[in-house]
Amino acid sequence: MISNQTFTVTEFLFYGFPQLEEGSLLFFIPLLIIYIFIVIGNLTVFFAVRMDIHLHKPMYNFISIFSFLEIWYTTATIPKMLSNLISKQKTISMTGCLLQMYFFHSLGNSEGILLTTMAIDRIITVILRIPSVEGRQKAFSTCAAHLGVFLMFYGSVSLMYLRFSAKFPPILDTAIALMFAVLAPFFNPIIYSLRNKDIKIAIKKLLCIQKM
Repeated sequence: MISNQTFTVTEFLFYGFPQLEEGSLLFFIPLLIIYIFIVIGNLTVFFAVRMDIHLHKPMYNFISIFSFLEIWYTTATIPKMLSNLISKQKTISMTGCLLQMYFFHSLGNSEGILLTTMAIDRIITVILRIPSVEGRQKAFSTCAAHLGVFLMFYGSVSLMYLRFSAKFPPILDTAIALMFAVLAPFFNPIIYSLRNKDIKIAIKKLLCIQKM
């Protein structure tokens, strides 16, 4: 007698980092520090721009929105990643998986659009308006760090989703994913904000450490 059976998927098992299983705790601490820096750094930049009326300009509005998105973009994945590094049960519910995918991809797409807009508005349009070659070279030199983050984000995303070969070593997949999910958000507060003189002054005012 043959009976039809229907199986309902209720949770998924995380593949995780099989190469790092023996030293998961060693990777938990650096990742936790990076996540704390991402949240605190981006929150500081966001409130510094919002609370300083002198920074209520298109460029700084872009930066504050970008910082706000970065917090939620990383929060969609890193806390669960941290949990998996120290937990024996490396699973996620079906609902949790769908929500994580929705927020990660929607916030990632929003970041991509905003990053491109910032690049055109600042890292291209402004530079091309500079008449002298020397001035352009200086501007490009100043924007090199911005271009680095732009290429890191889009380069790693392109390698992940537009690669020509399906046979990538698992460790390479992991490294590429960490680049656009963790490293790019980690460097963004430094490159897009903390190297900016106006924002540094606003942060000092926010933290009440500027001399009156």
